Amino acid sequence: MDTDSDKSINTKISAIDKALAAAKARKASRAAATPPVGEMIATKKTHPEFMKAQRAEASKKLSEDRAARRAQREARKLEQQSTSPTHMKKVSRAGDKLPSLGDAARSHLDELTTNLSRVDLAALALHIQHFNRVKATEMSTGRRFKSGQKVRIVAGDLAHIGKIGVVESGRPLRCFVSVPGVKRLIYVFTSEIEAVEDEPAAQSTGTEG
Repeated sequence: MDTDSDKSINTKISAIDKALAAAKARKASRAAATPPVGEMIATKKTHPEFMKAQRAEASKKLSEDRAARRAQREARKLEQQSTSPTHMKKVSRAGDKLPSLGDAARSHLDELTTNLSRVDLAALALHIQHFNRVKATEMSTGRRFKSGQKVRIVAGDLAHIGKIGVVESGRPLRCFVSVPGVKRLIYVFTSEIEAVEDEPAAQSTGTEG
């Protein structure tokens, strides 16, 4: 027969067992919430694998943003072509005649037209034109063409590239070129033309009728 003393002892033992069980449960919970050492290292921002993953994610997002901007630009272009007035359609047709751009140039153009104002873009365009003029002047130094010389236009105004004409007057850096079908003389840098050799006449074989 249990005495009151025995009941008190049993109650204390039961309380201790419950406290020990609760402590073990808390310890197990903390252990489950703490990742292994290797995983802890991988979550640090300075860890190489973490940095590599971050760069890959950033690169993927940049590519997706560029593709989205390109799609939006094409959609706007199609919309403008279908709804724009006559003068805007002319502008659109002029844009269609522009030379194609490489991937790097297209990427830079997308970035600039997205982030710069029209004022900055206009200023930048003038700076690029000036840069090209400086380079054309440097390349023209020392090149001379004689009047009457046959030449092909290889740079400069897109409307004239590829046309063949004759030098009307040669100067140290520039010259005038007369092109059949073009009313005015074309003023070009000497770096924008190249000499064209006349093809030799076919020799007679004596078998012509």
